[in-house]
Amino acid sequence: MNKSLEQELLYNKPRTELGKKLREIRAKIVGSGEVLFNWDELEMEIADRRGELWSKKDEKANLY
Repeated sequence: MNKSLEQELLYNKPRTELGKKLREIRAKIVGSGEVLFNWDELEMEIADRRGELWSKKDEKANLY
C-alpha cells in the first residue's frame, strides 16, 4: 500500500462496519493497480448493468 493511500485511510477512518468493509474493498482494488471509476463512469456502469441505453451524445450532456 502506498504512503498517500495509508494516510487517506487513517485520516478518513470509517465509523461503521459497512464503512470499514467498503474501505477494505477499495484498498484491495487500488492495491491491485485497478483504476477506480470517477462519478460519471460509475453512473454509466450502473446504467449499463441495469440495461439502460445511453449514447455518446447523452454522455456529453450528462443525460444517461
